[in-house]
Amino acid sequence: MRMQEKMDSHRSTVLYLNTLRRKFRIMHSTFRVSSIMWILFLLTLAFIALSACTHSMDQAAEPSQQAPESRAEVEIKQSWNGEYPVAQLAALPEKGYQKGTGYIDDPQTFIAVWSAFKPEDPVPDIVFHENLIIFVHNIQYYNHISIGKMILNNGVVEVIAMETLSARPIEDVVAMSMAVVSRAGVAGIKSREGVIQVAE
Repeated sequence: MRMQEKMDSHRSTVLYLNTLRRKFRIMHSTFRVSSIMWILFLLTLAFIALSACTHSMDQAAEPSQQAPESRAEVEIKQSWNGEYPVAQLAALPEKGYQKGTGYIDDPQTFIAVWSAFKPEDPVPDIVFHENLIIFVHNIQYYNHISIGKMILNNGVVEVIAMETLSARPIEDVVAMSMAVVSRAGVAGIKSREGVIQVAE
């Protein structure tokens, strides 16, 4: 009788231990699945954050896509062509006698230049707080020159001038062309040696 009770008690203990093992395995498996899902969730969040950061860096590295070039033809209000004495080239502002391109933004300089450029003609009346006079002239050979048009590109004026081609050396005079344009939006003028900054 006692032996039977011991055997029954042993079976109960074994059954109980087996039940605990099964519960532990289920809990362990559930915990492992939950942990894997949580890790996958964190990895997904990290990937999304990294993609957003990379997209922002790409946009910052390509400013030209956000700020395209602004090109527009500049209206020429008045223009003159003629000859200018070599002896008076040093009177041109911004060392224009060396660069072949420059601008005039004050009446005193314009009067002095005009007196050498068109001594027999009256000085044109220019409102300089609204306008600039841009000029081009020969720097190597004498060729008739005329400003055809100007393009304003992101604040810098590019002068497009028509010029005859010859090998006639410069002696007493150079050919020169001048044009009046609005100074609105003009920050510089393109020359052969770089950009000439326009004073505000």
